[in-house]
Amino acid sequence: RSLSGHAGIVLSVSWSGDGRRLASSGSDGLCIWDTKKGQLLVKWRVAGPSSLASTPSGYCLFNGDPSRHWLSVARPERPETLLYLPLPRMLRSILYRPDKVRAALEGRPGDSNELAKELAARGWSGGEPWDGECHHVPESAPKASSPSPSAEALPSSPFRPGSALEDDGHLVGRETTVHELLALVTGRSPAILLGPRRAGKTWLLEHMSHRLSEAGYTVRYESLQGRPPRSADELALLLEPALATSTPRGSSPGDKLLRELGRRSRAKALRHVYLLDEVGALERGDETLFPWLRELGQRHAALVLAGSHWDWVRIIRRANEVCPGSSFGNDFTPVVLEPIPQEEARRFLTEAVPGLVPDRVADWLLELCGEWPFYLQAMGHALYFAREAGNLKPFNDKAALAELYDQRLLVGRSAVFEDRLREFPESVRKLLFTHRERRPEFHALPPEERTLLVDTGLCTESGRWLTDRPFFDWLRRRAEALDP
Repeated sequence: RSLSGHAGIVLSVSWSGDGRRLASSGSDGLCIWDTKKGQLLVKWRVAGPSSLASTPSGYCLFNGDPSRHWLSVARPERPETLLYLPLPRMLRSILYRPDKVRAALEGRPGDSNELAKELAARGWSGGEPWDGECHHVPESAPKASSPSPSAEALPSSPFRPGSALEDDGHLVGRETTVHELLALVTGRSPAILLGPRRAGKTWLLEHMSHRLSEAGYTVRYESLQGRPPRSADELALLLEPALATSTPRGSSPGDKLLRELGRRSRAKALRHVYLLDEVGALERGDETLFPWLRELGQRHAALVLAGSHWDWVRIIRRANEVCPGSSFGNDFTPVVLEPIPQEEARRFLTEAVPGLVPDRVADWLLELCGEWPFYLQAMGHALYFAREAGNLKPFNDKAALAELYDQRLLVGRSAVFEDRLREFPESVRKLLFTHRERRPEFHALPPEERTLLVDTGLCTESGRWLTDRPFFDWLRRRAEALDP
């Protein structure tokens, strides 16, 4: 079988231990293949300190300062001459997809037309051969002057509900948190990133993965959702799948990984980082898992876990249950996510689409939904399409904006709030429903209720309630709907 992917001579090839992957190296880069399907999964190219990993469909993972990413274009009259053009932020957000590259390496390269469809949805459809003249590259998609109905671009929005707030590769309002987490990683201090659902924990971990990879660290990000490891060996295999074939029969993959990391540590080559998301999945871990994970973070690798407050409490309880007297968790530094600073939130709303959200409307919106990134993205998206539909009432009337908030966030995103409520123990749900109109004074509650509110992240130990008006507004509506 012949495989087509290199532009020049192939210099070397190597098979994976299980025979499922083939790596081929040539003067034009490194290709990773699915040997069963004969399919190219990912291609790597390196130029000096920069590298680019791309899928056949065009999605990329690249390193370096995002503001210095450029498009290289050959002049039509002299193809050997390359010009370099700035890569607009909107295009960069579409092309830079670590999740797509990861999926391709796992054998799921996706639809080859997926990127073209996404570009068309944002307004970059069709196109003509370059005439060799210099043209302005717009930050947003150009609008065709008179498109035919068949060529008309699909609607798009600059707001992405569920995504972090990004600006030139930085997470808006989260740089202090990122700096603290990176300092803990470089100082080899295990950390636990805590926050409610949809607080942006996953985006922070992926952002850290990118930054640390650029700095030369070997980073492994894994979400444990849907794949709960029960033992140290299961977790080791999840973190390093190659252990399945490299571990001798009868030996422990977990022990082998620790030995290998220990060897690298003694050789001064220890720059491994493990980022584990959705740690609530460790709730059923056995007596081998927690001591192993503690040793991994203490002696062999930098370790960052992420989950909700209630996830972490349940994990600590499980560790003490299966390992009586366990001190698991004591070594982890908690980093707690809060709403982003108000000025950062206002700037995002008013600058994401210049002229869309006036300062006055941004203030109304922050009064309604606060400064959590998910709510800002969801309401920015709602406002964008309200204007597209010619509905200007939310921009001129505070009551109309409140109605949009009610319908598009509280009703439209009800499943998000439902997931958060479902996580809490029954006693906490009952307390929240009972006090739906006004949250009770923390210190007036019985000790056991105060403990549960702190454990679930709804209150701080000083008695301050979580700042999250949309969640409590939704809770009140839900409680009223369930009343007989």
